[in-house]
Amino acid sequence: SLKKYRKLAIESYGTALQTFAGESNHSRDVYRLISMWFRNCDSMDDINIDNTLQKIPSYHFVPLIYQIFSRISGNDKHAFEPNQFQTILQKLISRVCEEHPYHGIVQMIALSNGNTVDNLTYSENVGASKSEESKKLLMRVKKRSNFLSELVDSYILLTDSIIDLALAPTKQLVERRMLKKIPFSKVQNSNKSLVNIMRRCNYKPCILTKLPHIQPGRDYGNGKDNPPGSELIDKFVAHFSITDSGVHRPKIVVCVSSKGNEFTQLVKGNDDIRQDAVLQQVFSTVNMLLSSRKRINDRHLKLVTYSCVPLSPIAGILQWVDNTAPMRDFLVKAHPRYYPNDWSLTCCSLHYKDGPKETKRQTYDEVCRHLR
Repeated sequence: SLKKYRKLAIESYGTALQTFAGESNHSRDVYRLISMWFRNCDSMDDINIDNTLQKIPSYHFVPLIYQIFSRISGNDKHAFEPNQFQTILQKLISRVCEEHPYHGIVQMIALSNGNTVDNLTYSENVGASKSEESKKLLMRVKKRSNFLSELVDSYILLTDSIIDLALAPTKQLVERRMLKKIPFSKVQNSNKSLVNIMRRCNYKPCILTKLPHIQPGRDYGNGKDNPPGSELIDKFVAHFSITDSGVHRPKIVVCVSSKGNEFTQLVKGNDDIRQDAVLQQVFSTVNMLLSSRKRINDRHLKLVTYSCVPLSPIAGILQWVDNTAPMRDFLVKAHPRYYPNDWSLTCCSLHYKDGPKETKRQTYDEVCRHLR
């Protein structure tokens, strides 16, 4: 029967993930396992999925943090999954946060910030139930050890400060052409300023846009040493900049690590970057699949990715990518080179702007004919 084969498949995936190292081809089995679990969460009575998940090393689940954590829901009338599903799910999430804190805590905080959004457009996709349950889970994680408690508090201080900066209005600064080396005091109170909050952290968070390498042995330095593949935050440079373009004019900050290395980061507000983060996750998965093919791996084919870290439905921080240009800037220069007989962008804009209102559509069609 279908239930029999489903049970066999889940048990087989679980055995494979218990047995093989994460670098083997079996690492993709976690995607199949989680997919089967989520699709059949209301009809798993014959399968001890909790026992299967508990036997699988937690590092296998870290690449799927966004998908797993997003299923959190309270056991109220708005929760659509059975309570047993939520119990097992939250047990798994707690284990991931405890054993891989630098990967899990930030996502939990982002979910808990969901009901702090006033904008209905952004808050519809979060829900008070998910946010409240995330806060409860964070409190449970904090009780596991003094290190986790202090680390969660440090991340909350840091993320609150970044969100405050992201949402700070910059209209007056832009009008005064004050775009570079702006003191944080211009837009933040001293108790929220990025310059000051790191002094209040007993255990320093790691660079948000440079997560540690996933450690099967769960050794991340315990807050004293730099986690492998990342560095702890020491401070932020005492000023920020505003980008030259962008709908909401993101801010540029520079984070200094405990090793003295500087990391430029982009702080965005009034913008939902959760979809950007998932898209980068998809690209990373594509790279993993490409690297598993020897012929492709030998040619070093891969998609270039960058780090996107949502901190709430309307704010987040992104890795600054050097040696890049906005697509518009590239097209403005490249189009005349390949299509020298086309109208220039300025000509097109003026022609459309000066066209009569009653013939705007005809004017637009004419512009399209002269701009391929």
